[in-house]
Amino acid sequence: MTGVVNKMIGVVNKRYTSVSEILRDTCDDESFCDEFDAYVAARLIIRELIVWRVVLGLSLDDIAERMGWSRDLVVGFENSVDADLRIEDVRFYLDALRDR
Repeated sequence: MTGVVNKMIGVVNKRYTSVSEILRDTCDDESFCDEFDAYVAARLIIRELIVWRVVLGLSLDDIAERMGWSRDLVVGFENSVDADLRIEDVRFYLDALRDR
């Protein structure tokens, strides 16, 4: 238990630039850390789209309405990985972001 506490104290006193960095400092399971990094890397486009949606103050319902999709379909799109994206869906989402 003392080792975990010491790790957590180190996290509090250190400046991190990513969740991955924190995870690697606090988790002993290297394969889990690798899987996490792969998952993050597989969602770079999706993450950017979500960030822009949030920055513009748009909810999932707003985007769904603008796209003519159901909220569930937008949630599924935002929860996918980049490799599963269809370029026409990305363009449609981008158009919905611009539709102000």
